[in-house]
Amino acid sequence: MKIHEFSSWINLKETQHRLSELYPSITEAQKRMSKSLNSFTSYFPNHDEIELFSSSGRVELIGNHTDHQGGLVLSCAIHLDTLAIVSHNHDHVIQCISDGYEPISIRCDDLAYRPSEQHTTQALLRGCLALFSQHFPIQGLDISVDSIIPIGSGLSSSASFECLILSILNVYFGNSSLTPMQIAKMAQKVENVYFGKPSGLLDQLCITHGGVNLLDFRLDTPSVTPIPNNTLFDDYDLCIVKTSDNHSDLSKAYQSIVNDYQDIAHYYHQKRLVDVDESVFYSDLFKLQQYFPSQTLLRAHHFFSEQKRVIKAYDALLINDFHSFLKQVNHSGHSSFEYLNNVLHPMSKHHNIALGLALTQQYLNELGASRVHGGGFAGSFLVITPKSNSDYLDYLLRSTLGAENYMKCKIRSTGVKWLSHK
Repeated sequence: MKIHEFSSWINLKETQHRLSELYPSITEAQKRMSKSLNSFTSYFPNHDEIELFSSSGRVELIGNHTDHQGGLVLSCAIHLDTLAIVSHNHDHVIQCISDGYEPISIRCDDLAYRPSEQHTTQALLRGCLALFSQHFPIQGLDISVDSIIPIGSGLSSSASFECLILSILNVYFGNSSLTPMQIAKMAQKVENVYFGKPSGLLDQLCITHGGVNLLDFRLDTPSVTPIPNNTLFDDYDLCIVKTSDNHSDLSKAYQSIVNDYQDIAHYYHQKRLVDVDESVFYSDLFKLQQYFPSQTLLRAHHFFSEQKRVIKAYDALLINDFHSFLKQVNHSGHSSFEYLNNVLHPMSKHHNIALGLALTQQYLNELGASRVHGGGFAGSFLVITPKSNSDYLDYLLRSTLGAENYMKCKIRSTGVKWLSHK
């Protein structure tokens, strides 16, 4: 698209319809894109043509700490996203800017892994370029990025960035030939190797496929089963409440869950808990207590019961039984709190997720649902509330817990979108 065509393009009915499918407010989306274009042209003034891309964040509806053991997850893509404006350059350099951050410049012939870059955006960008260039040659690009995914909220800001960059490269240099599954797997490798975070494939898979999906991680290539009814949440607000709990030093807490799962799996000579016979596990409980702490056994119990809850939640959505769906989400939340034990922060006297859940459950009772979101211990929790209750719940949580971030999330059917494509 020509830059001088942007003002007319952003006001076309077709564009407005496209934005309405992705964002809760067309006007706000238009303002944001116009501001992003101004940032782009200020830093990269010598361009005539641009393309616009969007990559969503994601919400895990149910299926807490199941994916890395080959389990089931129900997840969805949301409107909080990473936006990019892109144009070719002739410098054989990938340049990336974002307000509030130092510009990044990476030569297309200098893509070797650098351990010193781990846990930085530069590592994510370099990893995307390096892995993609193993399939297709790349050239120079100028990229302006704007993310509205809060960092540390469990909404997968890093995975959104990875999927965005790889999708841009796929359009510019791969003739759009890579599938969503290929992009997701490549993004996960970037996260694991270049960024240095040993995460599973959940985040990337949800973002590249969009919509609401049942994800089954039993096989090396997970299955993605979409739920076609886009009106399921019309009467409810899907919200993420980001708390002020401290995220520092939680890697050991996250790893302890994986370790406990693995200990049970290895006892039965399996690599993952999904391959352990559930009935044998329960029949062996008396014997297992001699070898494992109770917490290890309770976490395995959470995994096996969570598998059933995901299926029940999925079946409920298929027949539009939203009450039954909410019931399973609530059961999942209680299981995470009581058995998985990933709600209370292990190194803090303040447990804002637990307090937030208590207030939410007291106010909503059975009208909605709530549960810890993502890795747990700190960060955020999920709330599904009738729209008529949402504003007061927002007020209640803010006034009690302080300046919390109550984010209403619109589900979007497309995770990664080439916005300016006709």
